[in-house]
Amino acid sequence: MSLLFAAVFTSKAAEQRDCGRKSLVILYVLVGASLLVSAAAIVLILLKVATRSICPAGWLPNAGNCYYFSTVRKNWSYAKQACKDQCAQLIIIENQQEQEFLTKNSNGKNYWIGLNDINKEGTFKWIDDSSVSYSNWNKGEPNNHPSDEDCVHMYGYGKWNDASCGMNQDGWICEKKCTC
Repeated sequence: MSLLFAAVFTSKAAEQRDCGRKSLVILYVLVGASLLVSAAAIVLILLKVATRSICPAGWLPNAGNCYYFSTVRKNWSYAKQACKDQCAQLIIIENQQEQEFLTKNSNGKNYWIGLNDINKEGTFKWIDDSSVSYSNWNKGEPNNHPSDEDCVHMYGYGKWNDASCGMNQDGWICEKKCTC
């Protein structure tokens, strides 16, 4: 009987050791998987933070730039200076995608943009003195009518119009590069 007892006891002990090893292996696998998932999550968070664009409060991000839609009724010169005071400039609209973003966020209001022909009638330049490569003029514009329409505003529906620089629009749009 003692031989039978010893065989059963040895068999049970071997099963328990096997069970303990299996439990340890499962535990190691679970800990390893948990560490991998945690590391992946940290990498994703760091990538998101590294690529996230940050705009000042009240500014909207789009394609690496920040945009400020003023709601103060002022003339073009005031708008130009107000943008400078915020380390920005009146908007330079470079393409259809940017135009669509601006139109979508205009809330139906008219905004000064950074386009003018102050230096030479009929030769429109952006605020940084660059030439116009994209335009979105309203039908019949620019027309300099009645006269001295040297600054450009964007209607709430996105089209552009030349107007007197001294008149007040609903606001203006400033832009600057996003900071990270």
